Amino acid sequence: MRRRSGSGSDDAIYYAGWLFADLMLAAAIIFLVAIPATEAAPPTATPTGTPTVVTHAAAESTLTQTPMPTMTRTPTFTSTPTPTPTPSVTPTPTTVCLPRVIPRRVVFDVPGEGPGVASEARIRSTLGPLLPTGAVAGIVYSYGHAEKPEVGKRYATEFNQRVQLVFPAVFLPEGQTIYQALRFENTNRASAGDVNLDVYFLETSCR
Repeated sequence: MRRRSGSGSDDAIYYAGWLFADLMLAAAIIFLVAIPATEAAPPTATPTGTPTVVTHAAAESTLTQTPMPTMTRTPTFTSTPTPTPTPSVTPTPTTVCLPRVIPRRVVFDVPGEGPGVASEARIRSTLGPLLPTGAVAGIVYSYGHAEKPEVGKRYATEFNQRVQLVFPAVFLPEGQTIYQALRFENTNRASAGDVNLDVYFLETSCR
């Protein structure tokens, strides 16, 4: 080692530096020696696959045979017959037939016989040709001729009864045809028993 020239203090620093470096080197060696050696782990053996021998019979038993799909026949649709519409019945208009009074007065004069009203034969011969065809008497006003009022009314009542017997289809019974027995004062005795009729006929009017 080459000795450096200089003062004593510089030499001391110089030797101290080398001493410190030697100590550090010795400490490093001791540290390395103190670390135990790590054994290398043995390599992991890779497992070797053992081949499996599959026989033909085992292979057949292992394989599951998938059944073939069964064909389903497509259903044939039967066409539904179209219903025949029921013909609608056209309603027949209802004909309403109502009786009504003819707006006119029909006057008949029936002469009497003797001191009384006409017989059934005279009533038939007198009124028969004059009655409207198919007519029905609705209201009948009978005026009996006589000198006294009560006698004239009696003549009118008798006439109403006889005319119903002669023409029952025209002069209906009391209640269906309205009868009014009235008197006509007449001082002429030759006219006693004559009857004047005011008849309002009913006819059938359909609409």
